[in-house]
Amino acid sequence: MTVNNEILNPIIIDCGGNNDSNRGDQAVRVCTCRIFEKYLPEIPHLYSSVFQREGGEFTGACVDKMAISPSVYEVKPGKIYAWGLYLIISGLWQYFPHCKISQYMKDATAFTAIAGDILVMDYGRLALRINSAPFYHASRLKTPVFLWGASIGPFPQGSRIERIMTQMFGNLDLILARESETVRYLHTLGLVENVRKVADPAFTLPVQSMPVQGNSPIENESPFLPKEIDDALNAGAVGLDLSPYGSQVSNITPKQWFQQNLEILIDVRKKISQPIILIPHVMMPNWIFPECNDYIFQTKLHQYLPEGMKKDVFVYDPRKHSCMEMKWVISRLLAIASMRTHAAIAGYSSCIPTLAISYSRKSLGINEDIFGQENRDWIVSFKQIKNGKLAELIEKLLEQKNFISDHLHKIIPDYQKTAWKAGEYVADMLRKRGKID
Repeated sequence: MTVNNEILNPIIIDCGGNNDSNRGDQAVRVCTCRIFEKYLPEIPHLYSSVFQREGGEFTGACVDKMAISPSVYEVKPGKIYAWGLYLIISGLWQYFPHCKISQYMKDATAFTAIAGDILVMDYGRLALRINSAPFYHASRLKTPVFLWGASIGPFPQGSRIERIMTQMFGNLDLILARESETVRYLHTLGLVENVRKVADPAFTLPVQSMPVQGNSPIENESPFLPKEIDDALNAGAVGLDLSPYGSQVSNITPKQWFQQNLEILIDVRKKISQPIILIPHVMMPNWIFPECNDYIFQTKLHQYLPEGMKKDVFVYDPRKHSCMEMKWVISRLLAIASMRTHAAIAGYSSCIPTLAISYSRKSLGINEDIFGQENRDWIVSFKQIKNGKLAELIEKLLEQKNFISDHLHKIIPDYQKTAWKAGEYVADMLRKRGKID
Protein backbone atom coordinates (compact mmCIF):
# COMPACT_ATOMS: atom_id res chain seq x y z
CA MET A 1 0.00 0.00 0.00
CA THR A 2 1.25 3.54 -0.69
CA VAL A 3 0.60 6.74 1.24
CA ASN A 4 2.03 9.98 -0.19
CA ASN A 5 4.02 7.84 -2.66
CA GLU A 6 5.68 6.01 0.23
CA ILE A 7 5.33 2.22 0.37
CA LEU A 8 4.14 1.11 3.80
CA ASN A 9 4.72 -2.42 5.05
CA PRO A 10 1.76 -4.05 6.78
CA ILE A 11 1.12 -5.12 10.30
CA ILE A 12 0.56 -8.87 10.13
CA ILE A 13 -2.46 -9.75 12.24
CA ASP A 14 -2.76 -13.40 13.22
CA CYS A 15 -6.39 -14.03 14.14
CA GLY A 16 -6.07 -17.60 15.34
CA GLY A 17 -9.11 -19.31 13.84
CA ASN A 18 -10.33 -16.02 12.31
CA ASN A 19 -13.79 -17.51 12.10
CA ASP A 20 -16.79 -15.22 11.92
CA SER A 21 -18.84 -18.15 13.18
CA ASN A 22 -17.13 -17.39 16.49
CA ARG A 23 -18.56 -13.96 17.21
CA GLY A 24 -15.87 -13.48 19.87
CA ASP A 25 -13.15 -13.79 17.20
CA GLN A 26 -15.10 -11.36 15.06
CA ALA A 27 -15.56 -8.87 17.90
CA VAL A 28 -11.85 -8.87 18.72
CA ARG A 29 -10.97 -8.32 15.07
CA VAL A 30 -13.46 -5.46 14.65
CA CYS A 31 -12.27 -3.71 17.80
CA THR A 32 -8.61 -4.22 16.94
CA CYS A 33 -9.26 -2.44 13.62
CA ARG A 34 -10.90 0.46 15.45
CA ILE A 35 -8.00 0.84 17.87
CA PHE A 36 -5.40 0.59 15.12
CA GLU A 37 -7.36 3.15 13.10
CA LYS A 38 -6.78 5.63 15.93
CA TYR A 39 -3.13 4.90 16.75
CA LEU A 40 -1.74 3.45 13.50
CA PRO A 41 -4.04 4.99 10.89
CA GLU A 42 -1.79 4.63 7.84
CA ILE A 43 -0.41 1.12 8.34
CA PRO A 44 -2.15 -1.57 6.23
CA HIS A 45 -3.16 -4.93 7.69
CA LEU A 46 -2.33 -8.36 6.33
CA TYR A 47 -4.40 -11.08 7.98
CA SER A 48 -3.17 -14.55 8.81
CA SER A 49 -5.21 -17.44 10.13
CA VAL A 50 -4.79 -21.07 11.11
CA PHE A 51 -7.84 -22.05 9.07
CA GLN A 52 -9.48 -20.72 5.96
CA ARG A 53 -11.82 -17.96 7.02
CA GLU A 54 -15.54 -18.43 6.61
CA GLY A 55 -18.39 -16.02 7.19
CA GLY A 56 -18.09 -13.70 4.21
CA GLU A 57 -21.64 -12.44 4.73
CA PHE A 58 -20.27 -10.12 7.41
CA THR A 59 -17.74 -8.36 5.21
CA GLY A 60 -19.91 -5.26 4.94
CA ALA A 61 -20.76 -5.01 8.62
CA CYS A 62 -17.27 -5.82 9.91
CA VAL A 63 -15.04 -4.38 7.19
CA ASP A 64 -11.41 -3.40 7.84
CA LYS A 65 -10.61 -0.46 5.56
CA MET A 66 -6.87 -1.06 5.85
CA ALA A 67 -6.96 -4.78 5.08
CA ILE A 68 -4.84 -6.18 2.25
CA SER A 69 -6.52 -8.91 0.20
CA PRO A 70 -6.32 -11.78 0.05
CA SER A 71 -5.65 -12.87 3.60
CA VAL A 72 -3.03 -15.55 4.13
CA TYR A 73 -4.44 -18.86 5.36
CA GLU A 74 -2.61 -21.86 6.69
CA VAL A 75 -4.86 -24.77 5.79
CA LYS A 76 -8.05 -25.60 3.92
CA PRO A 77 -10.49 -28.36 4.96
CA GLY A 78 -9.25 -30.85 2.34
CA LYS A 79 -5.67 -30.65 3.56
CA ILE A 80 -6.24 -30.74 7.30
CA TYR A 81 -5.08 -34.35 7.85
CA ALA A 82 -1.83 -33.93 5.92
CA TRP A 83 -1.23 -30.69 7.77
CA GLY A 84 -1.90 -32.39 11.11
CA LEU A 85 0.67 -35.10 10.30
CA TYR A 86 3.25 -32.41 9.53
CA LEU A 87 2.57 -30.78 12.88
CA ILE A 88 2.86 -34.05 14.76
CA ILE A 89 6.25 -34.63 13.14
CA SER A 90 7.34 -31.14 14.11
CA GLY A 91 6.42 -31.91 17.70
CA LEU A 92 8.38 -35.18 17.72
CA TRP A 93 11.46 -33.43 16.34
CA GLN A 94 11.03 -30.42 18.65
CA TYR A 95 10.97 -27.65 16.07
CA PHE A 96 8.44 -24.92 15.35
CA PRO A 97 6.67 -25.70 12.07
CA HIS A 98 7.06 -23.27 9.20
CA CYS A 99 4.12 -20.91 8.80
CA LYS A 100 2.95 -19.62 5.47
CA ILE A 101 2.82 -16.15 6.98
CA SER A 102 6.56 -16.30 7.78
CA GLN A 103 7.47 -15.29 4.22
CA TYR A 104 5.84 -11.89 4.83
CA MET A 105 7.39 -11.21 8.23
CA LYS A 106 10.85 -9.96 7.33
CA ASP A 107 9.59 -6.69 5.87
CA ALA A 108 6.51 -6.30 8.05
CA THR A 109 5.97 -3.32 10.33
CA ALA A 110 5.05 -5.76 13.10
CA PHE A 111 3.46 -9.10 13.87
CA THR A 112 0.68 -9.60 16.37
CA ALA A 113 -1.80 -12.27 17.39
CA ILE A 114 -5.21 -11.09 18.53
CA ALA A 115 -7.00 -14.28 19.59
CA GLY A 116 -7.59 -14.14 23.33
CA ASP A 117 -6.31 -17.46 24.65
CA ILE A 118 -4.18 -19.22 22.04
CA LEU A 119 -1.11 -19.61 24.26
CA VAL A 120 -2.62 -21.88 26.89
CA MET A 121 -2.67 -25.60 27.61
CA ASP A 122 -6.46 -25.88 27.23
CA TYR A 123 -6.25 -27.23 23.67
CA GLY A 124 -3.24 -29.51 24.16
CA ARG A 125 0.47 -29.40 23.38
CA LEU A 126 0.06 -29.66 19.63
CA ALA A 127 -2.20 -26.61 19.48
CA LEU A 128 0.27 -24.70 21.65
CA ARG A 129 3.06 -25.53 19.20
CA ILE A 130 0.94 -24.39 16.24
CA ASN A 131 0.01 -21.13 17.93
CA SER A 132 3.57 -20.45 19.15
CA ALA A 133 5.25 -20.96 15.77
CA PRO A 134 4.52 -17.51 14.27
CA PHE A 135 6.03 -15.80 17.32
CA TYR A 136 9.16 -17.90 17.02
CA HIS A 137 9.60 -17.06 13.33
CA ALA A 138 8.84 -13.36 13.82
CA SER A 139 11.42 -13.08 16.62
CA ARG A 140 13.95 -15.00 14.51
CA LEU A 141 13.48 -12.47 11.69
CA LYS A 142 13.77 -9.50 14.11
CA THR A 143 10.24 -8.36 13.35
CA PRO A 144 8.60 -6.30 16.12
CA VAL A 145 6.17 -8.60 17.92
CA PHE A 146 3.34 -7.88 20.31
CA LEU A 147 0.71 -10.15 21.81
CA TRP A 148 -2.66 -8.37 21.81
CA GLY A 149 -5.26 -8.66 24.56
CA ALA A 150 -4.10 -12.10 25.63
CA SER A 151 -4.63 -14.66 28.35
CA ILE A 152 -1.58 -16.90 28.79
CA GLY A 153 -0.79 -20.19 30.52
CA PRO A 154 -0.33 -21.61 32.98
CA PHE A 155 2.10 -24.24 31.75
CA PRO A 156 3.27 -27.25 33.81
CA GLN A 157 5.47 -25.77 36.51
CA GLY A 158 9.18 -26.33 35.94
CA SER A 159 8.55 -28.20 32.68
CA ARG A 160 10.43 -27.90 29.42
CA ILE A 161 7.32 -26.32 27.90
CA GLU A 162 7.32 -23.60 30.53
CA ARG A 163 11.02 -22.89 29.96
CA ILE A 164 10.57 -22.67 26.17
CA MET A 165 7.53 -20.42 26.46
CA THR A 166 9.22 -18.18 29.02
CA GLN A 167 12.18 -17.69 26.70
CA MET A 168 9.87 -16.95 23.78
CA PHE A 169 7.79 -14.45 25.78
CA GLY A 170 10.96 -12.72 26.91
CA ASN A 171 11.81 -12.04 23.25
CA LEU A 172 8.49 -10.31 22.52
CA ASP A 173 8.42 -6.52 22.42
CA LEU A 174 5.09 -6.27 24.21
CA ILE A 175 2.66 -8.60 25.96
CA LEU A 176 -0.68 -6.84 26.34
CA ALA A 177 -2.40 -9.09 28.87
CA ARG A 178 -6.15 -8.71 29.21
CA GLU A 179 -6.59 -9.72 32.85
CA SER A 180 -4.84 -9.95 36.22
CA GLU A 181 -4.44 -13.74 36.40
CA THR A 182 -2.20 -13.67 33.32
CA VAL A 183 -0.19 -10.70 34.59
CA ARG A 184 0.51 -12.44 37.91
CA TYR A 185 1.53 -15.64 36.15
CA LEU A 186 3.91 -13.83 33.79
CA HIS A 187 5.46 -12.05 36.75
CA THR A 188 6.19 -15.41 38.40
CA LEU A 189 8.11 -16.31 35.22
CA GLY A 190 10.23 -13.18 35.61
CA LEU A 191 8.43 -11.32 32.81
CA VAL A 192 7.72 -7.76 33.90
CA GLU A 193 9.35 -5.18 31.63
CA ASN A 194 7.44 -6.12 28.47
CA VAL A 195 4.08 -6.83 30.16
CA ARG A 196 1.17 -4.36 30.28
CA LYS A 197 -2.33 -5.01 31.61
CA VAL A 198 -5.15 -3.84 29.33
CA ALA A 199 -8.78 -4.76 28.74
CA ASP A 200 -9.86 -7.20 26.06
CA PRO A 201 -10.42 -5.07 22.93
CA ALA A 202 -13.97 -6.46 22.65
CA PHE A 203 -14.96 -4.25 25.59
CA THR A 204 -14.98 -1.38 23.07
CA LEU A 205 -17.32 -3.12 20.59
CA PRO A 206 -20.14 -0.80 19.47
CA VAL A 207 -23.72 -1.99 19.10
CA GLN A 208 -25.62 -2.05 15.83
CA SER A 209 -29.40 -2.16 15.90
CA MET A 210 -31.60 -4.07 13.48
CA PRO A 211 -35.15 -3.64 12.23
CA VAL A 212 -37.75 -5.69 14.05
CA GLN A 213 -39.87 -8.12 12.09
CA GLY A 214 -43.26 -6.56 11.36
CA ASN A 215 -42.37 -3.10 12.69
CA SER A 216 -40.69 -1.70 9.58
CA PRO A 217 -39.92 -2.73 5.99
CA ILE A 218 -37.01 -5.14 5.75
CA GLU A 219 -34.89 -5.34 2.62
CA ASN A 220 -34.33 -8.77 1.11
CA GLU A 221 -31.57 -10.72 2.93
CA SER A 222 -31.07 -7.89 5.45
CA PRO A 223 -30.66 -8.98 9.08
CA PHE A 224 -33.67 -8.48 11.31
CA LEU A 225 -34.81 -9.38 14.80
CA PRO A 226 -37.77 -11.79 15.05
CA LYS A 227 -40.78 -10.22 16.74
CA GLU A 228 -40.96 -12.90 19.44
CA ILE A 229 -37.38 -12.13 20.51
CA ASP A 230 -38.08 -8.38 20.52
CA ASP A 231 -41.22 -8.94 22.59
CA ALA A 232 -39.28 -11.08 25.08
CA LEU A 233 -36.58 -8.40 25.37
CA ASN A 234 -39.20 -5.73 25.97
CA ALA A 235 -40.71 -7.94 28.69
CA GLY A 236 -37.37 -8.16 30.54
CA ALA A 237 -35.79 -11.39 29.31
CA VAL A 238 -32.84 -13.17 30.90
CA GLY A 239 -30.14 -14.41 28.53
CA LEU A 240 -28.59 -17.84 28.96
CA ASP A 241 -25.56 -18.97 26.97
CA LEU A 242 -25.11 -22.70 27.49
CA SER A 243 -22.45 -24.25 25.29
CA PRO A 244 -21.49 -27.74 24.10
CA TYR A 245 -17.86 -26.78 24.70
CA GLY A 246 -18.10 -28.05 28.28
CA SER A 247 -17.67 -31.61 27.05
CA GLN A 248 -14.36 -30.59 25.40
CA VAL A 249 -12.81 -29.33 28.64
CA SER A 250 -13.99 -32.08 30.98
CA ASN A 251 -14.17 -35.85 31.24
CA ILE A 252 -17.89 -35.88 30.51
CA THR A 253 -19.23 -37.16 27.17
CA PRO A 254 -21.18 -34.83 24.83
CA LYS A 255 -24.34 -36.83 25.53
CA GLN A 256 -23.88 -36.54 29.30
CA TRP A 257 -23.09 -32.84 29.03
CA PHE A 258 -26.26 -32.25 27.00
CA GLN A 259 -28.40 -34.07 29.53
CA GLN A 260 -26.81 -32.11 32.36
CA ASN A 261 -27.50 -28.81 30.58
CA LEU A 262 -31.10 -29.82 29.86
CA GLU A 263 -31.62 -30.37 33.59
CA ILE A 264 -29.94 -27.00 34.27
CA LEU A 265 -32.28 -25.23 31.86
CA ILE A 266 -35.29 -26.92 33.49
CA ASP A 267 -34.03 -25.77 36.92
CA VAL A 268 -33.67 -22.18 35.69
CA ARG A 269 -37.15 -22.22 34.12
CA LYS A 270 -38.62 -23.40 37.43
CA LYS A 271 -36.75 -20.76 39.42
CA ILE A 272 -37.37 -17.54 37.49
CA SER A 273 -40.54 -16.10 35.98
CA GLN A 274 -38.90 -13.87 33.36
CA PRO A 275 -38.71 -14.89 29.69
CA ILE A 276 -35.53 -16.81 28.88
CA ILE A 277 -33.61 -16.29 25.65
CA LEU A 278 -30.93 -18.82 24.78
CA ILE A 279 -28.03 -16.84 23.28
CA PRO A 280 -25.67 -18.76 20.95
CA HIS A 281 -22.33 -17.00 20.51
CA VAL A 282 -20.03 -19.52 18.80
CA MET A 283 -21.24 -21.60 15.86
CA MET A 284 -18.08 -23.16 14.48
CA PRO A 285 -18.25 -26.02 11.97
CA ASN A 286 -17.20 -29.48 13.13
CA TRP A 287 -14.16 -29.64 10.84
CA ILE A 288 -12.63 -26.72 12.76
CA PHE A 289 -13.79 -27.56 16.28
CA PRO A 290 -16.13 -30.46 17.14
CA GLU A 291 -18.94 -29.84 19.62
CA CYS A 292 -18.61 -26.06 19.29
CA ASN A 293 -21.89 -24.96 17.73
CA ASP A 294 -23.96 -23.22 20.38
CA TYR A 295 -26.95 -22.74 18.07
CA ILE A 296 -27.36 -26.45 17.34
CA PHE A 297 -26.83 -27.28 21.01
CA GLN A 298 -29.33 -24.72 22.31
CA THR A 299 -31.93 -25.53 19.67
CA LYS A 300 -31.76 -29.14 20.77
CA LEU A 301 -32.08 -28.11 24.43
CA HIS A 302 -35.24 -26.19 23.57
CA GLN A 303 -36.57 -29.12 21.57
CA TYR A 304 -36.14 -31.51 24.51
CA LEU A 305 -37.70 -29.19 27.09
CA PRO A 306 -40.96 -30.55 28.48
CA GLU A 307 -43.82 -29.01 26.47
CA GLY A 308 -45.23 -27.26 29.51
CA MET A 309 -41.94 -25.39 30.02
CA LYS A 310 -41.39 -24.08 26.50
CA LYS A 311 -43.63 -21.05 27.01
CA ASP A 312 -41.48 -17.89 27.14
CA VAL A 313 -38.27 -19.81 26.38
CA PHE A 314 -36.77 -18.79 23.05
CA VAL A 315 -33.69 -19.57 20.98
CA TYR A 316 -32.17 -16.48 19.42
CA ASP A 317 -30.88 -17.27 15.92
CA PRO A 318 -27.82 -15.03 15.31
CA ARG A 319 -26.44 -16.85 12.29
CA LYS A 320 -27.02 -13.88 9.98
CA HIS A 321 -26.14 -11.28 12.61
CA SER A 322 -22.73 -9.71 13.18
CA CYS A 323 -21.08 -9.45 16.60
CA MET A 324 -22.27 -5.83 16.81
CA GLU A 325 -25.86 -6.81 16.15
CA MET A 326 -25.58 -9.62 18.68
CA LYS A 327 -24.27 -7.17 21.26
CA TRP A 328 -27.32 -4.97 20.62
CA VAL A 329 -29.53 -7.93 21.53
CA ILE A 330 -27.45 -8.77 24.61
CA SER A 331 -27.46 -5.11 25.73
CA ARG A 332 -31.28 -5.21 25.89
CA LEU A 333 -31.40 -8.20 28.26
CA LEU A 334 -32.34 -7.85 31.90
CA ALA A 335 -29.30 -10.02 32.76
CA ILE A 336 -27.17 -12.76 31.22
CA ALA A 337 -25.40 -15.91 32.40
CA SER A 338 -22.80 -16.97 29.86
CA MET A 339 -20.23 -19.69 29.36
CA ARG A 340 -18.72 -17.88 26.35
CA THR A 341 -16.27 -15.22 27.51
CA HIS A 342 -17.09 -12.73 24.77
CA ALA A 343 -20.83 -12.99 25.30
CA ALA A 344 -20.08 -12.17 28.95
CA ILE A 345 -17.88 -9.27 27.80
CA ALA A 346 -20.80 -7.99 25.71
CA GLY A 347 -22.87 -8.10 28.91
CA TYR A 348 -20.28 -6.40 31.11
CA SER A 349 -19.61 -3.65 28.59
CA SER A 350 -23.36 -3.04 28.17
CA CYS A 351 -23.56 -2.66 31.97
CA ILE A 352 -26.17 -5.40 32.37
CA PRO A 353 -25.86 -7.85 35.29
CA THR A 354 -23.62 -10.67 34.05
CA LEU A 355 -22.78 -14.06 35.52
CA ALA A 356 -19.72 -15.72 34.00
CA ILE A 357 -19.75 -19.52 33.73
CA SER A 358 -16.03 -20.17 33.83
CA TYR A 359 -14.08 -22.96 32.14
CA SER A 360 -10.63 -21.34 32.31
CA ARG A 361 -8.59 -18.84 34.31
CA LYS A 362 -9.29 -16.02 31.82
CA SER A 363 -12.81 -15.61 33.22
CA LEU A 364 -11.40 -15.45 36.75
CA GLY A 365 -8.99 -12.67 35.77
CA ILE A 366 -11.65 -10.60 33.99
CA ASN A 367 -14.07 -11.06 36.91
CA GLU A 368 -11.36 -9.88 39.32
CA ASP A 369 -10.65 -6.77 37.28
CA ILE A 370 -14.34 -5.86 37.21
CA PHE A 371 -15.59 -6.91 40.65
CA GLY A 372 -12.41 -7.16 42.74
CA GLN A 373 -10.11 -9.99 43.77
CA GLU A 374 -12.23 -11.11 46.70
CA ASN A 375 -15.61 -11.00 44.95
CA ARG A 376 -16.50 -14.32 43.32
CA ASP A 377 -20.26 -13.84 43.57
CA TRP A 378 -20.72 -13.38 39.84
CA ILE A 379 -18.58 -16.18 38.49
CA VAL A 380 -19.04 -19.94 38.76
CA SER A 381 -17.14 -22.92 37.41
CA PHE A 382 -18.92 -24.82 34.63
CA LYS A 383 -18.41 -27.90 36.82
CA GLN A 384 -20.59 -26.42 39.56
CA ILE A 385 -23.73 -25.31 37.74
CA LYS A 386 -25.79 -28.51 38.08
CA ASN A 387 -28.22 -29.56 40.81
CA GLY A 388 -29.97 -26.18 40.79
CA LYS A 389 -26.80 -24.14 41.44
CA LEU A 390 -27.00 -22.03 38.27
CA ALA A 391 -30.69 -21.38 38.82
CA GLU A 392 -29.94 -20.10 42.35
CA LEU A 393 -27.15 -17.83 41.08
CA ILE A 394 -29.36 -16.35 38.34
CA GLU A 395 -32.06 -15.68 40.92
CA LYS A 396 -29.44 -13.93 43.08
CA LEU A 397 -28.19 -11.99 40.04
CA LEU A 398 -31.71 -10.68 39.42
CA GLU A 399 -32.22 -9.79 43.07
CA GLN A 400 -29.08 -7.63 42.98
CA LYS A 401 -29.42 -6.40 39.39
CA ASN A 402 -29.59 -2.71 40.30
CA PHE A 403 -26.47 -2.86 42.47
CA ILE A 404 -24.51 -4.76 39.80
CA SER A 405 -25.65 -2.47 36.99
CA ASP A 406 -24.69 0.62 39.00
CA HIS A 407 -21.25 -0.87 39.69
CA LEU A 408 -20.70 -1.64 36.01
CA HIS A 409 -21.74 1.87 34.98
CA LYS A 410 -19.10 3.25 37.34
CA ILE A 411 -16.21 0.99 36.36
CA ILE A 412 -16.67 0.11 32.67
CA PRO A 413 -15.89 3.54 31.09
CA ASP A 414 -12.41 3.67 32.66
CA TYR A 415 -11.90 -0.03 32.04
CA GLN A 416 -12.66 0.45 28.34
CA LYS A 417 -10.02 3.17 28.20
CA THR A 418 -7.35 0.58 29.03
CA ALA A 419 -8.27 -1.31 25.84
CA TRP A 420 -7.64 1.86 23.84
CA LYS A 421 -4.41 2.40 25.81
CA ALA A 422 -3.09 -0.79 24.23
CA GLY A 423 -2.91 1.03 20.90
CA GLU A 424 -0.80 3.73 22.50
CA TYR A 425 1.60 1.14 23.93
CA VAL A 426 2.02 -0.42 20.49
CA ALA A 427 2.58 2.91 18.74
CA ASP A 428 5.23 3.87 21.28
CA MET A 429 6.99 0.52 20.85
CA LEU A 430 7.03 0.83 17.06
CA ARG A 431 8.47 4.35 17.29
CA LYS A 432 11.29 3.06 19.48
CA ARG A 433 11.92 0.29 16.98
CA GLY A 434 12.06 2.88 14.16
CA LYS A 435 9.07 1.42 12.35
CA ILE A 436 6.88 4.54 12.44
CA ASP A 437 7.56 8.26 12.90
